[in-house]
Amino acid sequence: MTIDVTPLGARELDALVALARRPEVVRYGAHLETDPVQTWVEWLGEADPNQRLTVTVRRDGGLACAARLTTVTRRRQCHVGTLDLIAPWDGDDDAIDAALAALVHAADRWMQLDRLELIAPAGHPRVDGVFAALGLLPEVHKRGSLRRDGKFVDEVVLGRIAPHAPPRGDVRPPAALPPKGPPAEVTLRPLEDADAEAFTKMMRDERVIWGTLQLPFQRTAYWAGRLASNDPQRIRSIAAVVDGELAGSISLMMHTAARRRHYGGVGMMVAPAFQGRRVGSALIDGAIEQARRIGLHRIELEVFEDNPRAVRLYESRGFVTEGTRARSCYRDGAQVGDRVMAIVGGRA
Repeated sequence: MTIDVTPLGARELDALVALARRPEVVRYGAHLETDPVQTWVEWLGEADPNQRLTVTVRRDGGLACAARLTTVTRRRQCHVGTLDLIAPWDGDDDAIDAALAALVHAADRWMQLDRLELIAPAGHPRVDGVFAALGLLPEVHKRGSLRRDGKFVDEVVLGRIAPHAPPRGDVRPPAALPPKGPPAEVTLRPLEDADAEAFTKMMRDERVIWGTLQLPFQRTAYWAGRLASNDPQRIRSIAAVVDGELAGSISLMMHTAARRRHYGGVGMMVAPAFQGRRVGSALIDGAIEQARRIGLHRIELEVFEDNPRAVRLYESRGFVTEGTRARSCYRDGAQVGDRVMAIVGGRA
């Protein structure tokens, strides 16, 4: 028996589709056996190694496993790469080991990636076997994040910090926030196209940038386009208004993959002048209410590990910390981690 690791390209599309549709592959994946061929055309992507590397493992001439390393394009996470597997999870470890080892080796030698991550079935023996041997260790236990066999099942986020990764660096606190003031009279309404200028002004503030993944010097035209193009079937954005002024906003983003449509993520920002005045509380309550109305089973968010005020707010609304992704983001000259927090089944 011989194992051969080679690049995976469009010529192997038919073999990839056949592999992906095998029942033992579908069961632990996030796809369906009925997904169209176009799904796998997009999975392969363009033949651009700056965006992704794809490899296949052949055993005795047949396709045994496919794996992909995708670089994160978001600027403050460009040191992160994500790994994906199309393989029989209960099959022979050798093929998966060979495919992942090839991609990890490529990342360590030739790419400026300090962090790799992979989502795996929680409790699967490979988590403590092949993955651990490659340095991929459990960081986050995501409750009810995938639907399998008619049930909501858990997954685990595995993370690996490269041996060559630079020291983490000094983590500096944000600019001083105003002390907590009296509760504001908050009105919630949909975030509208006409809010683009005020929204952009809020997003330019360094204290808002510090708590998000945004960049400075943003243009109104960019956010005007984003707000106008948001699909309400996928993104619901809520504005908080105080005395006629945009004080903050929150977005509820629903997953579109069939086996993940039961959960969504939230992202929130509050203008510094209104922080500590329960604007954030009103926004998160509004997002939770929307999520429950449309029947979401899981609501997830990410927050910097050193943002205790935000963590306390989310905990007060029932969010539970499921783990921390080490060095997952770049902020103010240093790599920092983010907590993953979630409400599952309508409660913590």
